[in-house]
Amino acid sequence: MSTNLQCRWLLALVPLLPLGACTVESTGDSGQAAGTGPSSAGSSVLPSGGSDSSMGGSTASAGATASAGTGVVPMGGTAAGGQVSSAGDAGSTSLAGTAAGGMSMGGSAAGGGLSKGPTAGCGKPNNDGLGKDVLHNLTVAGVARRYWTKLPSTYDGATPMPLVFWGPGCGASGVEGSPLDNSIKDTAIRVFVIGTGGCFDTNGPEPETGYFNAVLDDVQANYCTDKGRVFVSGYSSGAWLSYLLACTAGDRITAIGTAAGGFHANNPMCKGNPGGILHAGLNDTANPITKLNKDGVNEGSSAGRDALLKANGCTMETKPWDPAYAICQEYQGCKTPVIWCPQPGVGHSNGEEVSRTGFWKFWSTL
Repeated sequence: MSTNLQCRWLLALVPLLPLGACTVESTGDSGQAAGTGPSSAGSSVLPSGGSDSSMGGSTASAGATASAGTGVVPMGGTAAGGQVSSAGDAGSTSLAGTAAGGMSMGGSAAGGGLSKGPTAGCGKPNNDGLGKDVLHNLTVAGVARRYWTKLPSTYDGATPMPLVFWGPGCGASGVEGSPLDNSIKDTAIRVFVIGTGGCFDTNGPEPETGYFNAVLDDVQANYCTDKGRVFVSGYSSGAWLSYLLACTAGDRITAIGTAAGGFHANNPMCKGNPGGILHAGLNDTANPITKLNKDGVNEGSSAGRDALLKANGCTMETKPWDPAYAICQEYQGCKTPVIWCPQPGVGHSNGEEVSRTGFWKFWSTL
């Protein structure tokens, strides 16, 4: 990461200056695919938190201290040029909308207007067993892709179950554990998705939107799931994927959960209005909260947040979400809730403080 001279001077003078007060250029994970095609299928379970070639998992950066109260840095939405400005009292978040050139999201029904009820897979026999990662191969637009399913211990093939997608950080070559595995193991089907070249390619709608839709169709056709409870989540590159799909496939998604990540500005008009619970490390230099592209448009994690807020018609008022997650603030007046969890003193992290139990705690209310 490099900061301009003015930012270096300001940060030296005021260590707790909000990240949005400086222009940040990052060379970390952008959620773009790199390298060659998919590696051979694997099913070994790796440590919780996933892989990331640039960061090596969850790390906490030194050099920042928690601010008074909840430690939430007030955000003033997206200012001109895509930067985030500080405003308001501690614990109150204000949003001024997205930067010029940013994406907007449409839709009006809560949860993206998803229909509810059982899918075609209800009543089909289960040959997978329970609690095991099972590999599935499919071809999307002529490209071989993979995904894994893990059925909860309570799966009976007749009761529609929620779906929880998880996308790892860059560097994953097979199925891995995720921070939220324990919180969903008895209540939801986990679907582990993976990119073709080490990262998900989120520069535009494709290829990942087509991949997600193909996986979702395949799962709904073969397993007993609830069409109205589809949750998409991930860390780093997987968070970029989640923000992308909340836009391009938002009419099929109830809510997302992200740790790090960002949102490119070159996507078409978005669909639906999924909710979200969004974790971000205030010291994340790989996927910063505010990241300006060459045109001065914000593509950081706050850009993904702002798109969700606009889609859901949220007000600028926030209130603490849950006493167990002091860093999290819930925006008010939203069609589907949006929860923002910026964490002081933390860098490029899988958001385990929130993702381990908080993601499912939020999703289970929808």
